[in-house]
Amino acid sequence: MVPELIINTNRSRMTRSSNAQGHPPLTFVDTSHVRVGSNTLLYFAGSNYLGLGHDPRVLEAMRRATATGMSQPGASRTTTGAHSSYDLAESSLAAFFRQPAAVLVPCGYLAPWAAVQALRPLITHVFLDYQAHACVSDAAVLARMPIVTFRNGDAADLAKRLRALPSNARPLVLTDGTYGTRGGIAPLPDYLALLPKRGWLLVDDAHGAGTVGPVGRGAVAHFGLRDKRIVQTISLAKAFGVGGGAVLGTLSFIEAVKREAAAFIGSTSMPLVVPGGVMASLKILTAEPDRILRLQESARKLHSLLPTHAELSNDPRTPVTALLPANARRKATMQRALLKAGIFPSFIHYLRGPADGFFRLAISSAHTSAEVETLAGAIRSVLSPRTLSKAKLVVGLLLTIVGLITQQAPAATHPNIVILYADDMGYGDLGANNPASKIPTPNLDRLAAEGMRFTDAHSSSGVCTPSRYALLTGRFHWRKFHGIVNSFGPPVLDPTELTLAEMLKEHGYRTACIGKWHLGWNWSDIYKPGGLPPASNEKGQAPLKAEAFDWSKPVSGGPLSHGFDYYFGDDIPNFPPYAWFENDRVITTPSESLTIKQNTLEGNWEARPGPMTPGWDFYAVGPRITEKAVEWIGRQRGVTKPFLLYAPFNSPHAPIVPVNAFKGKTEAGGYGDFMMQTDAEVGRILRALDDNGFRDNTLVVFSADNGAEQYAYNRLRKTKHRSSGVLRGLKRDLYEGGHRVPFLVL
Repeated sequence: MVPELIINTNRSRMTRSSNAQGHPPLTFVDTSHVRVGSNTLLYFAGSNYLGLGHDPRVLEAMRRATATGMSQPGASRTTTGAHSSYDLAESSLAAFFRQPAAVLVPCGYLAPWAAVQALRPLITHVFLDYQAHACVSDAAVLARMPIVTFRNGDAADLAKRLRALPSNARPLVLTDGTYGTRGGIAPLPDYLALLPKRGWLLVDDAHGAGTVGPVGRGAVAHFGLRDKRIVQTISLAKAFGVGGGAVLGTLSFIEAVKREAAAFIGSTSMPLVVPGGVMASLKILTAEPDRILRLQESARKLHSLLPTHAELSNDPRTPVTALLPANARRKATMQRALLKAGIFPSFIHYLRGPADGFFRLAISSAHTSAEVETLAGAIRSVLSPRTLSKAKLVVGLLLTIVGLITQQAPAATHPNIVILYADDMGYGDLGANNPASKIPTPNLDRLAAEGMRFTDAHSSSGVCTPSRYALLTGRFHWRKFHGIVNSFGPPVLDPTELTLAEMLKEHGYRTACIGKWHLGWNWSDIYKPGGLPPASNEKGQAPLKAEAFDWSKPVSGGPLSHGFDYYFGDDIPNFPPYAWFENDRVITTPSESLTIKQNTLEGNWEARPGPMTPGWDFYAVGPRITEKAVEWIGRQRGVTKPFLLYAPFNSPHAPIVPVNAFKGKTEAGGYGDFMMQTDAEVGRILRALDDNGFRDNTLVVFSADNGAEQYAYNRLRKTKHRSSGVLRGLKRDLYEGGHRVPFLVL
């Protein structure tokens, strides 16, 4: 039964000026249990990760620290407040973290402050992870220079910002080491690789110290980094169970903290119980390394028991999991599930956290394997099973059709799903939508005649990346971003965001994406040290050179990272690299730079400079993608599993490159010819379904990412063809012609 317990989680969001208190005071039974009223509940909250806050040996050491009759010296350590206990604790911390030196500060929040104040004479620019803890962003202000923010955990975005610096710059990059609200670790090696020799990396590892890395030495040790440019700040109030904080670094830097940092100089020395408790905690961890190993194993076990879900953030390397309810109803459902499992529902509002609050769940080394399984079961109960009719992850109509079919059929008879997605196709380019169209589209007209044609369907955006993101996740992109992924841009899909492909795989589907991806990759995976950093080739930036990358290595963050079993395509037809991808690798090495001499049949090439495979042929892209889609369909013959084929075409997007067989075949110029070729490629895929016996059990959806390109105005003047039909506007416009798109279902 659910305990008869009411916990008020309807608190206003915590702000700098609020006095919100969160949950009412709790009565702790031990590290892993609390009592609320008459109920004893499992406690997965807070940051007492190693149970040291309840360890009698730590408590006794803190009691002994004041046995001399003095709680603290009552003065700054730079005046008359020095004490041997501080020196001993600092030496012990430096030894534990294998750093040259350490210095204590009164609280963990002040540690990055002291570090930045000491760094101020050594730096010229400040770069801040925009979701870093408030203590880090507050510390950045103390540098007294403009602050440039970069996207959370995004090395490519940081590279883009750093590239604007002068050659003599000495930048400081500030980041959390381990993310304390949702789990995960910052890509510290990538950040360090981007820094010049005189740059600095400040890692606030409040939640990583004691929990991640070898013997709990934190995120810096997790990556095996040893570099004098790294400054590590930690809290001693979390895994170490005491209080206060510390700055770790080179001996000369720590001396600079003591000499320059007002947060250290101007603070009264901390109570002696802190260094006493810290030394006891370090002694315990040295004698009992299994305590940390047990915590890390429990984190991995929980991750292995959890599904991928849009409302869940979990990383096997860290002990924190976040449940992110989509709305108030989901929050109530999650709270009931946790209470039913006998778990205290730790719903909090926190600085830099989701505006509407979230459930923060933290494992400690005191939790048993059975208790971790209980937590996993409670989480799974509200996240799965995710049936196709309930997931809210696909455009409305596709979701409804798939949901209805799969609810009424056993798994073996789930329909195959083929999504054909045109690029920059106008509503009026489809003959069935526009009787006056000057472009023959017999195959698409067949879809309209034999299936269903929807005349008021809209993409989520007037440009392509956001529409593709929305199609694959069911999320309104404006909640997260707007704009396209540029050349060598990072992924817009987070690992925690469930995609259509991932959802269908849970229902036994085989999945493939063949064509234009344009949702970003982790290009830093193949970036060569010493070359140019990966970044967007936006206007005014020099093109990246082919030799900046190791093309033999796999690239993560693409289709295979988001639910697809197979990928083939060229990522973005008019952006570098101009090369073929298969799965997560470039299979045709781009060893040259793009050169174009001939003209297109209409408009501009729209091809951005960058690495190119020798002999790259823009005209061959569309036919090659279609050929691969047909081949993949053929390989599914005789396979009992249903399949999803997501086939995003590169056409009729610029460059306008119809093959000879279609040149001059329409009355709408080169674009019309290219659109006719697109229709023929749809026909080839439909015939492949027929030829392999899939027609009767395949749901085919055809649509487009947005309206036609602006060249349509000249086309209208020259050929009288209206790509938007009777609608006003084109690609990028708020008018309907920018986002009202063809939508056919067979």
